[in-house]
Amino acid sequence: MKKRNALIIIIILIMAFGIYTIKADSGWDSDFDVGGSDFGSSDYGSSYSYDGGSSSGGSHSSSSILFDLAVMIIVVIIVIAKYKDNNSSNGNGFSLNSYKDIDEGKLKEIDPSLDIETLKKEVFDIYEKIQIAWMNFDYDTLKKYTTDELYNAYESDLKVLNLKHQKNIMEDIKAINTKIINIKIENNIEIISSLLTIQMYDYVINNKNEVTRGTKKQKIEITYIITLTKKINEIAEKCPRCGAEIKDISSGTCDYCKYKVVNNTSKFVMSKKQNISQRRL
Repeated sequence: MKKRNALIIIIILIMAFGIYTIKADSGWDSDFDVGGSDFGSSDYGSSYSYDGGSSSGGSHSSSSILFDLAVMIIVVIIVIAKYKDNNSSNGNGFSLNSYKDIDEGKLKEIDPSLDIETLKKEVFDIYEKIQIAWMNFDYDTLKKYTTDELYNAYESDLKVLNLKHQKNIMEDIKAINTKIINIKIENNIEIISSLLTIQMYDYVINNKNEVTRGTKKQKIEITYIITLTKKINEIAEKCPRCGAEIKDISSGTCDYCKYKVVNNTSKFVMSKKQNISQRRL
């Protein structure tokens, strides 16, 4: 009986934990509305059964008390979560003002080919392409705009989603604020850190077009720290064609014979996306 009671508690806590941490968005990086339609769904606990009738009177009473206690814990978790979500202006005390765009001079010093405003557009463009690719199970586009490590994680998650005959819908994605907060070079890799705030509808449907997680009636606003990386192609100090010294290495072109010293085809891809703040609108 003790094992049975322990199993009941474990099942209930798993259900509670599932409710509180259900994720959406590519890679499941955003939180769905806690306490929604997932409670008791096929994803959480419906395969378990509890038949107290076969127990003796005392054992049944003990199990019922444990069951009621676990349910009360779930209710408290849901109420607290909803209260925090509805009464916080930005989800977790996060402030956009704590992050600033880096100095344009620093950006140019590390990569003269970049400018902040163009880079901001690229951050959102890559983010949006990844979101749409995730929604449409478009593995080719995901592979194009993510690192191998991130792609492998996304591919694994999508395969599970596909097996469940579900689809994560993300609609009306809009960039609200974008900041380039850091740039650095490590091991011949250029790394851009950016702050991106977006608004969108985000929910999951099944093969009957029924919403199983989240809601299509209310937008969410999410702020991420997004990391983009690209490989740096080394540029020779001297032109391999005429031997002249390369004075402007950022151009990648010989000043004398106009030979293209390097074919810089490396593009930025997303290596990390971290949700740092979220709220319902």
